[in-house]
Order: sequence, then C-alpha cells, then structure tokens
Amino acid sequence: RGDKKLLEESTQISLKLTMLIVLPCAVVLFLYSEQLLKLLFKTASASFLLKTLSPCLVFICVAQLFTSILHASGRIIEPFIYSLIGILIKLIFNLVLIKNPYFNISAAPIGACVSFFVIMLLNVLSVKKHLKVGITTGELNDIADKFIRDNGCIPSFLNYEGYPKSICISVNDEVVHGIPGSRILKN
Repeated sequence: RGDKKLLEESTQISLKLTMLIVLPCAVVLFLYSEQLLKLLFKTASASFLLKTLSPCLVFICVAQLFTSILHASGRIIEPFIYSLIGILIKLIFNLVLIKNPYFNISAAPIGACVSFFVIMLLNVLSVKKHLKVGITTGELNDIADKFIRDNGCIPSFLNYEGYPKSICISVNDEVVHGIPGSRILKN
C-alpha cells in the first residue's frame, strides 16, 4: 500500500519473533539429536544427519517469512521460481555428493541446507529490491497494473468514470485516495 515504514516495522517484528522461536529449536536439535533419536527410535545412529539439518530450520523459517512478505506485496511468481532454483541446487548436490564416499548419505542434509539458504537469500534480496524507499506512486501503479494483467484480469479502477490509473493510492493518514503519479514515497 506504499507504507514502507509499517512494512519495515512489521517485517522486523516478524523476523524477531521467528528467530525467537526457531533459534532455540535449531540449537536443541543440534545439541540433543542423539537423545531425541534414542527417545523416538531407540537408536542414535543418524544423529549426525539431524545435527547437519539443524541450521536448515532457520533457513526454512526465514525463507517462508519472506515468501509471505513477497506474496502480500503481489510478487507471487518470484518465490516460486526461487524454490525451483533451490530444488535444482538440492538435486545437483545430491547427485554429485552422494556418489562421493566421503559424504555419502550426509550429502542429503547438506544439499537441503544449501538449497534452503539460497531460497532464503533470494527471497530476502527480492524484498529489499522491490520494496524500497524512493519509489513513486506512479511506479507502484505500473507494478500493480502489470501484476493484474499478468494474472488475466483488468484493473477495475482504470477508466472508471474517467479515472486514469489502475489503482488508487493514499499515503499514510490521507483520507482521500490519490491518483498515482510522481510523488516519491519516503520512510
């Protein structure tokens, strides 16, 4: 909606809450993988796999958080493409490293961690790239118009009783919706 400060604050709070939950989980999984496996399966032979996967929890949660932010801002295809890239990376890691006797089965969690790290990184960079200070309300209109048309729809505001744009924009506490133009959004 153009309220960059609210978006930044919401993102920071969400990221802090995510880390508050996921970091202890990752640490516990790393430190107590043997005990967890013995409790569940009476054997701890694969505890090294859980230890290797523990950072993956953080990558998955942060990737999902930023996927949600991208979806909420109308950028639905990008996270999907980034997930496909992550899957491709995981497949490559598995195909190359599992054949190596040094890595063998431990290549699977390594590939998972690398792939989710890449997905997380691409999502974070995309949020930083597209949701930036200095964008004009006209640019937001163009982004929204493209998104609407790319999804097989027609902007409902465009040409309605002579309205010249695809969206209405009110910045911060404005009561009346404005026509997108050269107004630059600030923090």
